[in-house]
Amino acid sequence: MWDKSRAIDYLWSIEEVDPDRIGAIGHSHGAYGSLLAAAFDERIRCVVSSCGFTTFRADGNTFRWSHASPLMPALGFYLDKYQMTWETFQNFKLDKVNQVPFDWHHILALIAARPLFLSVSLDDEIFPRTESIRKEVLPRLYPIYDLFGQRERVESYFFRGGHKFPPQAQEKAFAWLDRWLKQ
Repeated sequence: MWDKSRAIDYLWSIEEVDPDRIGAIGHSHGAYGSLLAAAFDERIRCVVSSCGFTTFRADGNTFRWSHASPLMPALGFYLDKYQMTWETFQNFKLDKVNQVPFDWHHILALIAARPLFLSVSLDDEIFPRTESIRKEVLPRLYPIYDLFGQRERVESYFFRGGHKFPPQAQEKAFAWLDRWLKQ
């Protein structure tokens, strides 16, 4: 996240950039990178995620978060003491995943009450079982935004079409950024 915060530092140094209108948008790895950046840097005023995650418990593949990506290396501490490889992941038990003490709704709660748009494919081949976002993440996230009186700042768009950022999702995402960053 350090590099993303440094990028925002740079944007703040440019006279033509309004520091109150910095948003983040990303697809796949860029999506969860944008979500994590917004969670830990409040200077990001609005964030859009396209096909960026599924819950750890629905996914079951914490390997992708702890070893295949540098974004959450500490997750490996909740798995096993050995170095996770693709071969050991193939035989991995889900009860180890259930020991992870947080999930995506906790991360997204750090974004509240800034505007958040989630574009989610229901047949995403990279992040499977994304229905968990509708059933587990959003029901836990809405009450947090409600505490701020800002429920309208969370929007989701579910579609079928694989791990893509289709034109209709892009239109909704860019309209979302315009709505919140051009005020």
